Amino acid sequence: MADDPFGPFRRKLQLLLNKAIDRNLLSEVGRTARDDIKRHTRLGNGVNDTGIQGKFIDLSDDYIEARQRMVSGRSRGAKKRKAGAERLRSTKKSKREILSRFTTPKKSNLTRTGQMLNALKYNIESLSLKQVSIDFKPNRRSSSLDNNELASFHQEGKGKLPRRPFMNLTIPERRKLERLVRKALLDEIKRLGLN
Repeated sequence: MADDPFGPFRRKLQLLLNKAIDRNLLSEVGRTARDDIKRHTRLGNGVNDTGIQGKFIDLSDDYIEARQRMVSGRSRGAKKRKAGAERLRSTKKSKREILSRFTTPKKSNLTRTGQMLNALKYNIESLSLKQVSIDFKPNRRSSSLDNNELASFHQEGKGKLPRRPFMNLTIPERRKLERLVRKALLDEIKRLGLN
């Protein structure tokens, strides 16, 4: 049987892919995807599986009221105090949740305390397969749920909690990642003199 005429081309192509799509590029892709998910979510936009963006469903009136108490520092069932200063002195700050600076009581953006979105991280799953994943650091302060469970409830909906898909990229965000990879490939093609 004759030698494989495409062997040298295949070896150059594999070299190109290994040089162009390295740990640095995968880290940049992961960081960019993570930051895009945080940005569109904090703006109150969900993204479906096809990359179409839309506003999140509004918050319930009861939940808005609970978030307003987080801003004012009052917790449900707290006894009324005669003086506001006395109430503030007696409140244990470590147990009181404060509404994130990235939201307001009425804004539906999956950001109550900010813990879940701040826990977003990227992982290089396989350097050889060129795979990056986005998930969450698990721990949360003052909650029985971890961040992955909470994100799943928002993504899929559960009980009275409506579906608010956010762990997807918009079409423009996907194109931005494609441009990053395309640029790395073209730069490596030029460097190897394959153009």
